[in-house]
Amino acid sequence: YTMKKDGKQKIGVLAQDVKEVFPELVTKDRNERLAVNYQGLIPVLINALNEQQRQIKTIKKEFLKNK
Repeated sequence: YTMKKDGKQKIGVLAQDVKEVFPELVTKDRNERLAVNYQGLIPVLINALNEQQRQIKTIKKEFLKNK
């Protein structure tokens, strides 16, 4: 999401979306509002990028081989 507050722009992810995949990274505060553990999300995102790069390399190799 993108939100403007107090003249500043904030960028984040929806806690409900994260909770579906990584419920351990989402907590509730006293007012029952959901909060994302962004620090815990960093390794997940790095691993996803690494996996994506491996897939790109494989696809690229196959493409060049069949060209």
